[in-house]
Amino acid sequence: MHRSLGKAISMAGLVIGSLIVSASPSLAVIVSNGDVFPAGIGPGDANVSPFNVGGDFSAPGNGSVVVDDGSRLTVGPPIPFVNVAPLAGSNGTVTVTGTDAGGNPSTLRVEGTDGSAGAFLTVGRGGNGTLNIQDGAKVQVDTLGAPLVPATSGGFQVGRNPGSNGTVNIDGANSELSIDSDFAFGRIARDGQGEMNITNGGKLTYAGKNSVLSVSSAVFTPTNGTGVLNVNSGGTISGPVFLDVGGSQGGSGTVNLDGSTSSISLTGACTPDCPVGFSFPNQGAFITVGANQGTGTFNVTNGAKVSIDSSQTPNAEFPGFNLGGSSILGPKGDGTMNVVGDGSEVRVIGNRGFFSIGRLEEGKGALNISDGGQVILENGDGRSRGFVGDRPGADGRITVDGPDSLLDAGSFLGIGVDQGLNDAGGGTVTLKNGGVVKAADIQLGRGGRIGGNGTLMGDVTVGPQSVVAPGESTGEIVVDGDFIFQDGVLQLEANSLTDLDKLIVTGNAVFSGGVIEVLLGFVPDTADVLDFFSITGSTTFLPGFEGVVGRIAQGASVPLGTPISLALGGMIFQAVALAEPPVVYIFLVAFAALGVLRYRRRFG
Repeated sequence: MHRSLGKAISMAGLVIGSLIVSASPSLAVIVSNGDVFPAGIGPGDANVSPFNVGGDFSAPGNGSVVVDDGSRLTVGPPIPFVNVAPLAGSNGTVTVTGTDAGGNPSTLRVEGTDGSAGAFLTVGRGGNGTLNIQDGAKVQVDTLGAPLVPATSGGFQVGRNPGSNGTVNIDGANSELSIDSDFAFGRIARDGQGEMNITNGGKLTYAGKNSVLSVSSAVFTPTNGTGVLNVNSGGTISGPVFLDVGGSQGGSGTVNLDGSTSSISLTGACTPDCPVGFSFPNQGAFITVGANQGTGTFNVTNGAKVSIDSSQTPNAEFPGFNLGGSSILGPKGDGTMNVVGDGSEVRVIGNRGFFSIGRLEEGKGALNISDGGQVILENGDGRSRGFVGDRPGADGRITVDGPDSLLDAGSFLGIGVDQGLNDAGGGTVTLKNGGVVKAADIQLGRGGRIGGNGTLMGDVTVGPQSVVAPGESTGEIVVDGDFIFQDGVLQLEANSLTDLDKLIVTGNAVFSGGVIEVLLGFVPDTADVLDFFSITGSTTFLPGFEGVVGRIAQGASVPLGTPISLALGGMIFQAVALAEPPVVYIFLVAFAALGVLRYRRRFG
């Protein structure tokens, strides 16, 4: 629900071809091969401005730099810019590695001390660039304390220009890329190809207000970048407020977060003076996947954790995530999130937690939770809400697969309704193998559908032109709450008296509109009664309820006009099976053996 930064910065500078900086006198050497500028850096700590590896801006080149043994290389004013492979055809590699004998890390520091320039690290600006941070080393981009605005902040870019390729590897315990800046940005793939790998305890950290991490995302800007962010084997990301994945027109972004010790933690909120067009004041931490006509995929696997937490920021609201479209980044995106494996989790913490799957016109979103994965809005203030297909033309889909797999939307889940509870786009929730969807209130609007095998924890309200269909063929849905059937279609399939759909309601059931559609896949005997329902509380029928229609299941050898009898709420509903379109024949028959129909109405 915000935009990411991406202002092109014009960077000019010198050339370094091959350079080794080392603090230990016995290892203090500078090795130069090819075009190397400036000359004479080292043998210990060094200060330069700017710093370009693999050519300058007049001609491409080839170069590499190694900072080792606790050395410190600082790039500062007047031009605190680092460019690795500045031009097309250039090749550059920077490796910052290890510590000295006392444990002091080798460090590359990009330092902006005033607000006129900012501080920038670009890997693969025009050519092929690589940055390796390993074995406890540090790379720091720091502008905190400078009077900054978004255009002169600090950050990094990986794969900036068309045709460029950039790679950043952060590997090993305490190896760290830190971005300390207000309006800090990190962009993996703008118009080029960008990849970041954070592994084996490596860290990407942010400090400062209004920070953004983007994986192929540029607001309302046509780009063709492809970005990949891999975080695994204990890698972590902490501190950014916003994370955008695949938010560029024509771009594609992917995040792979894997392993029980790997995590991504977003914190804070946009400030009360949040700039117009960047987000809105007090917007909580947020992830957007697939927006602005871009494509995004976010995979959380094998026990990895995503935390979106604005609970410690005063007045922050609406932390959460969008899949497929954004009111800030732009509509018409295609976003997918897969949360797979026991312990894998996406957790939203803070006031008015929020998610939307299929956001805005023509947005396409899919949330797939399986094998014990969980997505949870903590709902501490009782106002968290989730939406599936929340605008006309949007398409949102949720699949929850497995008995330990959970989607918890907190207070409300709207399927095919918008945030004003009006009918909206297409929203589908599919339960498989006992998957669980939880919300205090679950509401289906026009275009909403729930199907499959699993549990809905909360009161379920079925509205006009929506569908509830237990089973993938035949199966069972448990409503752990009340079932309010106001309109739409309750679709039930029967292949025999024992092989048929079940709707189990632990609370009360109210049928005030809509129709029950029976798909008949066998020929019942005249006395057979189909028993689809188990309702613990009362069952109430109101005059708008349209009763039962029967039609022949696809491929079934059932004669037209085959009688159907259905038991519900102490009544027998009768119909005959007809082909499409079904013609309704409804007869209510008092069935003494099941008791007398009692009309009860539930309020509250």
